[in-house]
Amino acid sequence: MMKMESAMTGGKSNIIVRKVIESDLPVIAKLIDEYNPEHTPSHVPYIEKYIADPMGAAYAFFVAYGLDDVNGVLGCGGYTPDSDGAMGVYWLGAIYTSRSHWRSGIGSAILQHIIRQLKSLGAVKLMTDTGGKENQPEAHNFYVKNGFRLISERKKSDGYPEDESIYRLDLVP
Repeated sequence: MMKMESAMTGGKSNIIVRKVIESDLPVIAKLIDEYNPEHTPSHVPYIEKYIADPMGAAYAFFVAYGLDDVNGVLGCGGYTPDSDGAMGVYWLGAIYTSRSHWRSGIGSAILQHIIRQLKSLGAVKLMTDTGGKENQPEAHNFYVKNGFRLISERKKSDGYPEDESIYRLDLVP
């Protein structure tokens, strides 16, 4: 049986990462809205579907909270298998933390939890994308700091629908 929670010492407190539950949804929606309100309508239904049938879902979603923090959920993130069916390849859906908690270890705790989960599933690569490294330098720096390599960039000015940077993390040597 897979361990559902993991703890990481980050700064002054322990950060616990666990699977999402229904009562987390309002806080998750607020976290997503704080960063990018346009994502809330597309992300929340996937999370609701996962809560309703976690064993049937092809993806997983987690929340992080501090043991000594009265604020409850401080961040969230999830993953999904590659939509083209590439074996062992997963996509990081998103990692959201409140801006007031950036650089406190919450995003890294969520990411490390996801990486452990994926390795236990036999994953070989974790991919993610952002709205372009110039548009989202914090996201670019976070992923690079955590071992991801920038593998592709698309620019709206080159005719793409929006700027996009794609990153890859190899999970096996």
